Amino acid sequence: MGMKYILTHPGGAHKDDFLACSLLAAKHGVQIVRRDPVDTELNDADIAVIDIGGRHEPELCNFDHHQ
Repeated sequence: MGMKYILTHPGGAHKDDFLACSLLAAKHGVQIVRRDPVDTELNDADIAVIDIGGRHEPELCNFDHHQ
């Protein structure tokens, strides 16, 4: 299955999540959702979770550097 959507933190964008979301959106053509993730999203490899969630698990498309 392809990427469903990109999930990043609510509020203003920072340079790191802006760049990551821009590249993923250009490659996969999916929407960017700005809110906190739920566990099912963190465990779904078809949802890219960027700069939130407290996990860095590339195999699940979780890319947070704040843990």
